[in-house]
Amino acid sequence: GMKYLHHRGVCHGRLKSRNCVVDGRFVLKVTDYGYNEVLQAQRFPYTEPKAE
Repeated sequence: GMKYLHHRGVCHGRLKSRNCVVDGRFVLKVTDYGYNEVLQAQRFPYTEPKAE
């Protein structure tokens, strides 16, 4: 999920264990986006970067 957001221009900035929670279905959720920084908004679907 963080890889997807990074490629969409969103940098969390405060990613740490206490900002991660697990919901009732055991799905990890990242919280505390109060300090995120939009680097460049992109409006196209995510594609996996090509290997170098």
